[in-house]
Amino acid sequence: MEELLALDGASIEAIYLCPHTPEDRCGCRKPEPGLAIRAAGDWAFDPKRCVVIGDKPCDIELGLGIGATSVLVTTGYGAAYPKDAPQPHFTVNGLEEAAAIVRRLDTDSEGEAV
Repeated sequence: MEELLALDGASIEAIYLCPHTPEDRCGCRKPEPGLAIRAAGDWAFDPKRCVVIGDKPCDIELGLGIGATSVLVTTGYGAAYPKDAPQPHFTVNGLEEAAAIVRRLDTDSEGEAV
């Protein structure tokens, strides 16, 4: 992932990973907010000013749970997203559309980082 991003001049500052199984019922496995809260503390950002992009209900639940804007991508698992699952703020067909939403939200924030 980092190599692919580097091809476009992008990089990742940190990767947060939950090593637990659902049966562990830990606070860091999505949709629980543990890792997002840890990252917010490590990097001094407000989760409410973030965008969570994903293709599973747990991704959308995480975003909604931390007050972030949630974007469902309908590729991968998102193609069969359950109708009774939590509904995202936006639904897109791919990551390019998700990126366009992030850019638009960043512009709407009057120059503040999102």
